[in-house]
Amino acid sequence: MKNILANNIQLNFLPTTSMWLFFLTHCFCLLLGFNFLSFILIILLGLYSIYKCFNGHVSYVLLLLVLGSYHSNFYNVYTLDIFGFKYVYILILCLLILLAIRAKYNSKLLPLFSFILFYFIFLFVLGFFFKYSWSWYINETIAFAIFTFFILLISVSRKEVIFKVLETLALYVLYFNPLMSILSIGFSTGEESILYDEFEKFYFVALVPLLFYKIPNKWGLIVLNITAIVLKASFTYFSSLNVILMITVIALMFIFYKIPLIKKILLILLVTVGTYGVYNLGSKQTKFKLYQAMTAVSEILNGDISAIPRSPKVRVLEFLISFENLKEEGFIFPFVGKGFGSYIDDTKTKYFSKYKITLEDYDYSKEEVKRRKFKKGHGGIPYIPIKMGFLGLCIFSTICLMGLTLIRYKAIYWFAISSPIYVLTTFSYGLKNYIFVGIIIGVFIKLLLNKSK
Repeated sequence: MKNILANNIQLNFLPTTSMWLFFLTHCFCLLLGFNFLSFILIILLGLYSIYKCFNGHVSYVLLLLVLGSYHSNFYNVYTLDIFGFKYVYILILCLLILLAIRAKYNSKLLPLFSFILFYFIFLFVLGFFFKYSWSWYINETIAFAIFTFFILLISVSRKEVIFKVLETLALYVLYFNPLMSILSIGFSTGEESILYDEFEKFYFVALVPLLFYKIPNKWGLIVLNITAIVLKASFTYFSSLNVILMITVIALMFIFYKIPLIKKILLILLVTVGTYGVYNLGSKQTKFKLYQAMTAVSEILNGDISAIPRSPKVRVLEFLISFENLKEEGFIFPFVGKGFGSYIDDTKTKYFSKYKITLEDYDYSKEEVKRRKFKKGHGGIPYIPIKMGFLGLCIFSTICLMGLTLIRYKAIYWFAISSPIYVLTTFSYGLKNYIFVGIIIGVFIKLLLNKSK
């Protein structure tokens, strides 16, 4: 399998005609909203993708999974129910079955697989004793099961599947996400967009590295993505975390990429002018978020939690509360966490009150705010410890750091530099992120194992 990482391998950065048809149909559903016609179209797209899946073509199922989003206001595979059953689970099951049938199993992976399965069962049992509620315990167990199976089956997939995963993610970043963003903004009212993609942070971390490749229609794609970002900043809002993540990726590129000096200067100028332009053209909420980004970084580095703006402060406090919760339970719990269905408990620590944070409905549900018990944190770093302990956080961090060593392979360095940041900052929010974090970690394991051969 040495050729998976060969520098002469080139991914296809141009959507096929059938992909465009799939995408345009999905966009039509976005415009229709929760309309009966869009309901039928999504079912037909799903059936066709399942048919192609069992004929060995995974791209169409992956495309439906990456284009849809649970929090959007239109029918897609995440929002469509059939007799109370989410359509997305049918697609996930079909994809997992195909991956299992076509996997290339290796007995050397048995210890790794055994550890992952044992760890899953252990966290499942542990969560029974620390669950927030029965419904949340079941919900989170299903999400982690999907996450786990994608890790296992992608890590033993054939190289053709790995390339299809990478190509689909690249096309999502270069073409599909910006086009859907522009379309949704054009048909949205106020700052409420009909498209809310919980996977969007992958777009922001992968965009700049991808644009450094020799790709078809490069200048057109640059204009398209700048337009999408400016419109998003002007008519909805631009998250402060997205700004921080983009700057982090660019800084890593300066460290790890062999970029000519003139390109480095141009990139610095582009980022400076771009940030200035986004700020001046942005909505009030975008300007506030950019202010938060600039203030948060300096205050976190200074160690002054009280001076951190509200949104990033909530995330820092979630991590601190998680640590206090685990420490309170006894010696073993900081190491292993409390399992699936557990929660962050601020009833004793009272950190949100201490740092004068008034929790709103957009932070957590009304029930969670009332109980001062929160089912999950905002992002991977505050979320992973309470569920999986610092052992889990260490495992995630190790895989991500090892993933960064793949930067030296030209065909995938965009993936290697962006994915670790996405995994550690976004894991926990929505089923879509459980799916794609599992897929990305599975790809990392597959590539790292083949690199060692």
